[in-house]
Amino acid sequence: MQPSAPLNSDGDSAFASNVPVAGSSGERTISISHLSKTYPVPFARLKAFLQRPTKAPVEALHDVSFDVYQGEIFGLIGRNGAGKTTFTKIVATLVQPTRGNSHGQRLR
Repeated sequence: MQPSAPLNSDGDSAFASNVPVAGSSGERTISISHLSKTYPVPFARLKAFLQRPTKAPVEALHDVSFDVYQGEIFGLIGRNGAGKTTFTKIVATLVQPTRGNSHGQRLR
């Protein structure tokens, strides 16, 4: 069983938890390694040029690492804004991470 892993560094944390199931083969199906995602400020250079106030970039995920093995039950729980949807979109290859990588194995 892998320990829980915080998904972002803000006060809002989400946790991934793995629970082994009896009879699991122990084969790794998902591997997440140092995954981070930062959303940049849209039109930051234009806003700076026009001397408009800008917000800081949003760090949705920060250095997430864990493995999920075949036969495990996997849960992703967290507060609003903790990075659950961003994490899921990265694993589903709908969004590119800023850093890190995720690898999945096809299940039969």
